[in-house]
Formats: sequence, C-alpha cells, structure tokens
Amino acid sequence: MRITKDNMYPTGGTGTIPFMSVHALTEMAQIQYTQSQMEGTQLKTASSSEPIQIGRVEHTFLDDLESLFYVFAWVCIMFKGPAGAVRHLDDTADHPVGKVTPWLPHEWNGLPLDAHACAYKKFFFVQHPTGKARLHKQFTPYFQDLVPLAEEWYELVKQGNTSTYLNDITALLNKHLNILENDEWDPYFMLD
Repeated sequence: MRITKDNMYPTGGTGTIPFMSVHALTEMAQIQYTQSQMEGTQLKTASSSEPIQIGRVEHTFLDDLESLFYVFAWVCIMFKGPAGAVRHLDDTADHPVGKVTPWLPHEWNGLPLDAHACAYKKFFFVQHPTGKARLHKQFTPYFQDLVPLAEEWYELVKQGNTSTYLNDITALLNKHLNILENDEWDPYFMLD
C-alpha cells in the first residue's frame, strides 16, 4: 500500500464495504452518483473511446480507525469464538414479536454498488439511540466480556473524528487490554 501526500485514493483501494468508514462511503457514493449521471449522456464509439476516469476519495488514518471498530464488531458478532467457527445468522436478530431488527453485519454489507445506502445505514446505526444496545445484544456469548470495550468505542465513533481521536482510541484499547484476564488459554492455540 502506498500512502499519498494528499490522502486521495482510487475508489477501488479504499477498503471493503462492510468495514469502510461513513466518510469514505459517503465520498464513494458521491462518485457513484456523478458517474451514473454521466453514463447516460456520454455515448462511446470506437473512434472516440477514452478511458473512464476512476474516482478518487479522501482516505485518512481516521477512516482506518473507524474501520477497525467495524472489523472488531463484525468478528464479535459473526464468530462463535477463537477457533473461527462462524455463527449462522438468520435474516433478523432475535427480536420482540412484531419488531424486525436486522443483524448489523447484514446491514453493513449492503449492495456493493450502493455506497450511499451503506453509508446511511452505518450513520443511522452510530447516531440512533438504539445502536449501542443492538451492538451489545448481537455479540456472541464468547465475546460478551468485550461488550464494555465495544460500547465505549461506539461512543468515540459517534463523537466523530476529533483532534484527539487516535489518542482516545489508543487509551481505550490499552485500558481494556489491561482489564482482560490473561489466564484463559484455549488449547486450540497452545504452542508446542
């Protein structure tokens, strides 16, 4: 990966949709919209064929820090434990009768060509009062000890990219790393 001076990258190099930051998804959505508006007006012929311009989006370390949160939550929801057993999710999470609550990984995945919808769903998750509760409820039992970390990290993501974002996340991760027990070893991971 090459880091550019202007933090601008081709849309294909900005990340995997479920893990992209709201900012990066919004920028990608704008490019998708602009390109869709141009496609109908520009007819290509063999003699006038020009390469299609690839859109570029701003992508900084702040986007990567937000993306790390989504990767963390995804793992804690999608996997049963450290051995990599995947949790098979129904179409909706456990919910009271009459209320449909989609699984967060399903919402974040979205359609690959609809960055706008993915950005909206992530923004809604982060800003809606039920977001933190949904996160808590959807973690697998094995990862329940990590819910306090997830909830505090969620609040930092909700606040947005502040000038202390990197330091706040580093302090949060160090705090919870010190809290977690060191004596639980899974035999699957024991070294010879």
